[in-house]
Amino acid sequence: MSLKRDIFINTVVQSLVRVVMLALTLVSLKLLTNYLGVTGVGNYNTITTYLNLFLVVAELGLFSVTVREVAKAPEKEPSIMSNVLAIRILVSLLTAIIAVLLVFFTQYSDEIKYGVLVASGFLFLNL
Repeated sequence: MSLKRDIFINTVVQSLVRVVMLALTLVSLKLLTNYLGVTGVGNYNTITTYLNLFLVVAELGLFSVTVREVAKAPEKEPSIMSNVLAIRILVSLLTAIIAVLLVFFTQYSDEIKYGVLVASGFLFLNL
């Protein structure tokens, strides 16, 4: 009986979190639109979409590989984690640099180019 109750509570909590996140997203969209205007929001969406493409490519499946390798050899966890951290830092730095360099060779406006330059820090820190 406790398992059914736990599953029910988990489902309810997840549903509530999704509703709260949707509400926060709508509020932030309204604030962005009021502050930036339609063109500014379009630029913001272009910048975030552009950087998210690099984020997906740069992930390299490292999380899945790390979990698999640690599960296979738990005694090697410190070594595995240090190697993954080194790879992650290097890849995130290279990806952020490549994203910034490539955007300056596009036809995007200067606002988007400099927005990518500023927001590339997010790309580095997120990875």
